[in-house]
Amino acid sequence: MVLKKIFIFLSLLVPLMVSGSVPHADSSVLARGQWYKLAVTNTGIYRINWQDLNAMGVDPSTLEVSRIRMFGNGSGMLPEVNSSLRIDDLREIAILVEDGGDGHFDAGDYILFYGEGADKWNYDRLTRLFSHQRNIYSDSTYYYMNFNLAAGKRVQPDPSGPVTPNNFSSVYDDHFLHELDQQNLIRSGREMSASRVRPSSAALACRASLLHWGTGRSWGTGA
Repeated sequence: MVLKKIFIFLSLLVPLMVSGSVPHADSSVLARGQWYKLAVTNTGIYRINWQDLNAMGVDPSTLEVSRIRMFGNGSGMLPEVNSSLRIDDLREIAILVEDGGDGHFDAGDYILFYGEGADKWNYDRLTRLFSHQRNIYSDSTYYYMNFNLAAGKRVQPDPSGPVTPNNFSSVYDDHFLHELDQQNLIRSGREMSASRVRPSSAALACRASLLHWGTGRSWGTGA
């Protein structure tokens, strides 16, 4: 009986400790206004133009440019440990809106935002190496837009302004991952692998497409 009471007490105490350490918003930002959901599969800078807004069912001529807003929490899976730090609700991200300076979203104007894919790369400053975390639940990260509710965050220009380059390089470091989740050897759990390597196989081939910086062309490499 004593053990049962202690177990019940600890079960009630742990959720209180976890909830007390992480602040929560009174309500979600999604509770107000009309929202538009965008899916991103790769990390990079994305562009939304007049045609894209029309395809979403938005009339660009009705938009207040200063009130275009974007929300999203970036890449990666939610932590499995309840005590780990996580973002509550959705955070607003800064975007760049090019409207020609007239305050109206016309044909030829566009929105730029930095979107992160579902998988995540982490950099270790001590080892100076990257590690990759694959998102086993989704291949897309989602961002949310709304219009005409409140002033949005904007990418701010560098106050130092443009500078004259004093170093030129024709090479750069990059990272690449080849990982195909094609089969589960024990048909259980989360560990997936690619196709089987048979004893008769001489080698495995892998082809990567790397961007030739400054030209927009891609280099194909194989092994």
